Amino acid sequence: ITYIYILKACGLVRSIEMGEKIEAIVRKQGLLSCDLVLGNALIDMYAKCGSLSKARDVFDWLPLRDVVSWNTLIVGYSHVGLSHEALKCFVRMQNERARPDVVTFTSVLKVCGSIGAIEIGEEINVEVRKQGLIRKEVVVGTSLIDMYAKCGVLHKAAGVFEKLPIKNIASWNVLIVGYAQNGLDKEALKSFRQMQDAGIRPNVITYLCILKVCGNVRCLQIGSDIDVKIRKEGLLKEDLLLGNALIDM
Repeated sequence: ITYIYILKACGLVRSIEMGEKIEAIVRKQGLLSCDLVLGNALIDMYAKCGSLSKARDVFDWLPLRDVVSWNTLIVGYSHVGLSHEALKCFVRMQNERARPDVVTFTSVLKVCGSIGAIEIGEEINVEVRKQGLIRKEVVVGTSLIDMYAKCGVLHKAAGVFEKLPIKNIASWNVLIVGYAQNGLDKEALKSFRQMQDAGIRPNVITYLCILKVCGNVRCLQIGSDIDVKIRKEGLLKEDLLLGNALIDM
């Protein structure tokens, strides 16, 4: 337990030297071969310190691996921009018949969106539909929407969005931002109105996106309405980005 918490602290402050000392100690004591949680903590520490080669060494050395082991390595690769390595790890995970979970799917979908790997994203879509995860886990549905939007397939992003049983601010934002980033400004404004009609309160991300859209299509009325709202909510004093977005609009 001591080692696990100290490894977590090492990862947070990126103290790889201390983490390496702990690894040497736990290997001497034979703990790494009998405690999977400790092994996962080591992988996570190295990943957070940006040393993915050492994280992979520990991973490969483990006599047993669980879904946490795989997820930790996949997320680690993703965070340092090694997207292709993350996808290779996901493929290997499937080949070794390890069962992905919500964390796996959301992490890999994020990677797919970042590099346009829509084929793997489509495979995940099929799998999560089989498992009924789109209806059970809004975070998976939101990740699918984001992946399709980043790959420029907005009709599929909208299709997943419509199937969500619960649409929260995150899912609305992903769709609206997706439309805006693909130059579909009118669709972004339409979704913004629908979001308000559904009683969902916009947040800073929503406002930043819609103000940019308003500037693009010269829609002063909606931009002025947002100005009034963010002043009422006191957001203009708290967030410089919003002020800059208003000036630009």
